[in-house]
Amino acid sequence: MKNSFLLEDVFVELRCAFDSSNFQDQSHVSNGKKRISEYANGIEKFFNFYKRYTNQYENVYILDNTLKDKSFLDQEILNKTPDGVNYIFSNQNTFGKINKGAGDIEGWNYVKEIFKKYKYIFHYEPRLIMDSPIFIESFLKNKDNTFLKHPSLDTQFQTGAFLIQSKDMIDYLNYRSAKSLSDNSICIENDLCFFFKKFKKNKFTLVSNSGMFRHDAKTGYHKY
Repeated sequence: MKNSFLLEDVFVELRCAFDSSNFQDQSHVSNGKKRISEYANGIEKFFNFYKRYTNQYENVYILDNTLKDKSFLDQEILNKTPDGVNYIFSNQNTFGKINKGAGDIEGWNYVKEIFKKYKYIFHYEPRLIMDSPIFIESFLKNKDNTFLKHPSLDTQFQTGAFLIQSKDMIDYLNYRSAKSLSDNSICIENDLCFFFKKFKKNKFTLVSNSGMFRHDAKTGYHKY
């Protein structure tokens, strides 16, 4: 099944933090070669599903704010990544090493001008393991801001994967800075949910079944 919609309209962001050595909280963090292998596995699984929709990758970006440039990237990652995928390294993780969501904001601000070229943004953290394309299928069906429902909290999204309109992402970046998220110890899962409920008038679709597994450094993989 090929669907050029993904190719034409969506900035596909594979959000990575390959070097976690300077993260302030190391309690649930994988490091070194173990972390790289988790990313490589997740990247491989992602593209196994993504290639069902297109075999072109001009709109796919591996975005990392912990490395200086591609020369620092482990060969295992390169081996699992198709030719044509773009790499962006900002080496800007001032607040992200303290607050993971603040690191996301730092990275998004770095590529904000590229966002403007696309209608949608697909944010995906490839340490997740995609076991089913159900989340992508939900978006293709609804063509709407699409978030993963938290299993027990209606004040949070699960933010390992989401699809949103670029204009809404830019509005969020104008609303929230990386510094304010970090300085106030705000959880981005709560903050994005609050923003969309208050300022975007609940203009989003919630998906309950992600079709993904997530990795925890202490407990291993479990359903996301």
